[in-house]
Amino acid sequence: IIFLILFLSEILLRIRENVKIKEMLNTMPYFIPHHFLNYALNPNVIDHNSLGFRGKEISISKKNGTYRIFCLGCSDVYDSRVSQEDSYPYILNEILKKTIYSRPCEVINAGVPGYTSANLFILFQFKILPLSPDMIIITAGFNDILPRIMGVGSFDYTGFNRAWKPVSVLRRILFASMISQKIIGRIGEYLRIG
Repeated sequence: IIFLILFLSEILLRIRENVKIKEMLNTMPYFIPHHFLNYALNPNVIDHNSLGFRGKEISISKKNGTYRIFCLGCSDVYDSRVSQEDSYPYILNEILKKTIYSRPCEVINAGVPGYTSANLFILFQFKILPLSPDMIIITAGFNDILPRIMGVGSFDYTGFNRAWKPVSVLRRILFASMISQKIIGRIGEYLRIG
């Protein structure tokens, strides 16, 4: 009986979630397919500029004397939990505008939720280097830890990187449970070794 309840719950949740996801994708497709990165930010979303970064429009060629900083990272940099004006790249840009008088400064939010350091390297090579950065601030974290915990094994994350697709609530719960078991297991191994 428990299996049947879980099975029916899974079906109902998938149907409900698929409807919500289709509605969201029809109104605000934040991500688009990308041939090197699996997915990228959609430049046609309100908070994104035409180059596919979160924030105001920037020119491809840098204005003379401008110091251009890219904040490269995953969801911690993009930070969908807050408005664009409350993201750390925007705040950094405002601080630099007020404190550096001799040179104009431009801080660009190049964060993309879900990216690993391998994705960030590709993003850097193909989208950021052509824009003549003067400084890169890199923030990478949990997205790099997760493949190691999962035991992906390949140095370039090929077994981990997949196209973005919706996941049911039950699968998320099972995944979180599996991750916590792996983390507890790794900590236990570390404590036994140490």
